[in-house]
Amino acid sequence: MAIAVFLVWREGLTQDGVMAAFIIFWVQLVLNVLWSVSSITSQRTKIMTMPPRRDLSPKKTTIIEFFSISAVAGGLLIPYILWVSIASSLNIRVWMLNR
Repeated sequence: MAIAVFLVWREGLTQDGVMAAFIIFWVQLVLNVLWSVSSITSQRTKIMTMPPRRDLSPKKTTIIEFFSISAVAGGLLIPYILWVSIASSLNIRVWMLNR
């Protein structure tokens, strides 16, 4: 992820679409951190009784934007979205087992 965002940043934030892709990346990263923190700190509270939700839209948008700037940068994020998809499946399964 760091290399991908560096490749986008290196294109220059004043170039068309680069600033938007850069901002989208940081927004989805913050959302990912907030989700992780909330799921860890909410042990057995009301939030844990709700189905887990890992919204892939910001991540998909980031990949699409990165591909429009650099194919390498977009490609470097493919393992990330694969991991998030696997983690989402695991979270849903854990939630189903603990209901």
